[in-house]
Amino acid sequence: PSLPNELADALDDLLTAITRVGVRGAQHAPSVDAALERLIDAAPTPMPSGLGRFLGRLRRELRAENPPQVARLLDGATRLVEALRKEAPSDESSRRSEAWLGARAGKDAAVDLLYDRRMVEVGREWLPGAERASVERRYLVDVRTGAVFREDRPRNAVASLGPCPRELHVGLAEVEAGPPPRRIRVLQYEIEPDVRPETWDRLDQTANRSFAEVIADYRRSLAAEPALAEPFALLKPYRIERNGVFKAFDSEGHQFVLDRTGRRGAVLAFYDLLAEGIEPAWLAGRLADSGGAVCLNPLALRTRDGRYVRL
Repeated sequence: PSLPNELADALDDLLTAITRVGVRGAQHAPSVDAALERLIDAAPTPMPSGLGRFLGRLRRELRAENPPQVARLLDGATRLVEALRKEAPSDESSRRSEAWLGARAGKDAAVDLLYDRRMVEVGREWLPGAERASVERRYLVDVRTGAVFREDRPRNAVASLGPCPRELHVGLAEVEAGPPPRRIRVLQYEIEPDVRPETWDRLDQTANRSFAEVIADYRRSLAAEPALAEPFALLKPYRIERNGVFKAFDSEGHQFVLDRTGRRGAVLAFYDLLAEGIEPAWLAGRLADSGGAVCLNPLALRTRDGRYVRL
């Protein structure tokens, strides 16, 4: 069978296996393990970024026995199955397939080309994919538009060079289809290891002051691609409430809970800094939701120590 049909069948088997045993029994069910192995065998080599990240997130939510999140991931996978099985794919189904699988052999990739952009990397983290900690994700922000891009580097692969934070003058880059932050491949670039003061100032101006707009964008992204959407935002809070559970507010009273349920080292360090009374110029992190409230999983903050910028 062709790759799309084989992959669609493997995904179908996984959806059926989880549905039959239920979320609370899926983690230790032999049928689910077998379906996961079949999906990995059917996947292209190397494992595409979107599909690998779906597997990592699905395994995490199955371990946590989190029915709403598992249902969301399976909803997105069902849409991919439908897209793969279309005999005459629409533009939407083609974009969906490419968001999951990237540029496939014999197909024209739906990539946009970017020229002459200045970007700042504001954070990087290791995320689970088909294997644990298998994808290093870097977040690059266009200092002119405020758009956020992700550079996903599989373990043992090569990405753009340099430390974090860093400033890049991007001569040429490809941006793939998919929900924001879209995946970027930086092809021609120059690095400034020390971000210039004027670049920091420009980046400050792009940070989101209207939390209502960020929340609306988050929900739109989630509705469009429930299994792949992992929005990332720079937020400029009007004030921060330090009362057990820290919250960031904009000037109109809209709020983000600064989530620390992940217990990652970055989150604990973030909370320690806020407890010291640091006033960040902006906060950056991945968005999620819990109990109907949209949260920020903090990854970085920018502040000023005397005349020096700190990230």
